[in-house]
Amino acid sequence: MVPQTLLTVLRVTSMIAWILGLIWIAYQTVQAPRNTRLRWLTGLFAAVALQPLLVWSYGHHVDLFGLSPMGKFLVVYSLALFGDFCLICFALYVAREPRTATRWARRYAVLLAAVILVLTVLVLRTPSQARPSATALPTVAAFHLITNLAGTACYVAALLWVLRCLRHANPRLARGLKITAVGMAGTILSGSCYAAIDILGYAGLKVTGPPTSLITVVYYLGSLILVIGLCYPTIAMRVAGGRIWWQHRRDYRSLLPLRTALHEHFPQDALFRVPLPTWRDAFSFRGVHRRYYRCLIECRDGLVRISPHLAGLPADNPAALAARLREALRAHAAGEPAPTAAVAVAIPARHGLHDDAAELVALSRAFQATG
Repeated sequence: MVPQTLLTVLRVTSMIAWILGLIWIAYQTVQAPRNTRLRWLTGLFAAVALQPLLVWSYGHHVDLFGLSPMGKFLVVYSLALFGDFCLICFALYVAREPRTATRWARRYAVLLAAVILVLTVLVLRTPSQARPSATALPTVAAFHLITNLAGTACYVAALLWVLRCLRHANPRLARGLKITAVGMAGTILSGSCYAAIDILGYAGLKVTGPPTSLITVVYYLGSLILVIGLCYPTIAMRVAGGRIWWQHRRDYRSLLPLRTALHEHFPQDALFRVPLPTWRDAFSFRGVHRRYYRCLIECRDGLVRISPHLAGLPADNPAALAARLREALRAHAAGEPAPTAAVAVAIPARHGLHDDAAELVALSRAFQATG
């Protein structure tokens, strides 16, 4: 026996997850308005997030355009089918190139319109006072059966498209699609069970109690897993970007002692002639990458200018080079002639921006320590 409290918790958690997912995906869509996949995901999340509001209006007898009880449920299930259609289109645009995906989406749209048309005919042939729970009426029973079968078929189609593109997706997207596939499988299982219950009910065998509660648990668990899988790629991308942002901000702060010292002697190398105030620069969260790369370039340009004063001086580690750098800066300030032309300074063992930045960060930290 499944406790009613568990069902309530799962229902509320699922509703909150879809609403938060809608906010997150809508934000991502605003950031990338040309991303077709995100647009279809926004439609899916909006459709699912709006359903509880419509169900609430039905439960509290709110007048919805003067519709009958079955008419209100027609709106709810049409919205649900539209969300399922958006899920299929998302899977299509992941698995196929845009032109082919658009052609397949039009075919599914025709099928969706046909299903909604059949449901509308059933509602029109149902007595206006009949409630959705009156499954003894053939039209009401057929309405529930068709909605469950159609919803399950949509998830089966979406799952098949998702499985087709798993091998070709990048690792982050593939992980999200695998989680999505698990959620779809749970939804398909519960939808198939609901359809079977509708068929048994039409035959006069009503299934109630623990079996239906267990099916509901599977449905909400699948729904939660589906939300996680659909949001995973964008969240993982943001987390990875956040780690890079934090590293650049940390390295930028570490490079400031070296950059400041070189800027005092070679102000002409500054890429931004109107620097931020110190307090604003320390607490600013925007433009971190731009300031980081600018600082790297300025440090490297300054080291090239001071390098003639470092020629021939032993500097086999960052600490020794930092000490010699202070001597070289004092010699440059005193106007002493450089013994040689520019030479390579603080060159990493491996070539690459990350290695070059690590070498400069180590030099800046040693420079600050020797100060």
